[in-house]
Amino acid sequence: MADFDCIVIGGGPGGLAAAYGLHERGLKVAVVEKDLWGGTCPNRGCDPKKILMAAVEAQGRSEALQGHGLTGVPQIDWSSLMATKRAYTEKIPTGTQGGLQSAGIANYHGEASFEADGHLTVGDIQLSATNFIIATGQAPRIPNITGQEWLRTSNDFLDLDTLPADITLMGPDTLVLNWRPLPMLLVVRSI
Repeated sequence: MADFDCIVIGGGPGGLAAAYGLHERGLKVAVVEKDLWGGTCPNRGCDPKKILMAAVEAQGRSEALQGHGLTGVPQIDWSSLMATKRAYTEKIPTGTQGGLQSAGIANYHGEASFEADGHLTVGDIQLSATNFIIATGQAPRIPNITGQEWLRTSNDFLDLDTLPADITLMGPDTLVLNWRPLPMLLVVRSI
């Protein structure tokens, strides 16, 4: 059984900041991630949204400057834009895990489960620690409502090969609130 001063559950920005900070103070640290190393923000949230929004904002600025030194509004090529986004995001998990390995921070990929004796298991591996940090973040969820077969998550939206003619965003989470302008601007311009 591997023993640590602290095990961080969640390999996103919050968990990684804690892990690196504790490691720099000389503690023996491990990070457990069940999904993509790097977490939601760089893989499926803030960073990919910024890539998509940059094109939308450039188009909007060009539109606003028509007759004021610019002519012609650039059109958004969704498949090219998605290729740019994917080229960025596909490097995040391996880069993040590589950073942990280079720093000497133990890392385990899989779902963490607490056992009755206070130990943690990740698959067949047993871990123990004096302290635990749970930094698992959020995950989108499709509500159990009539019409749910038409619903997609923010993860799905950020991986669309083609942009739908119509889109509606729902939910109070941070991603939905931050994304409102993106699909609306893209859809209005694609009609």
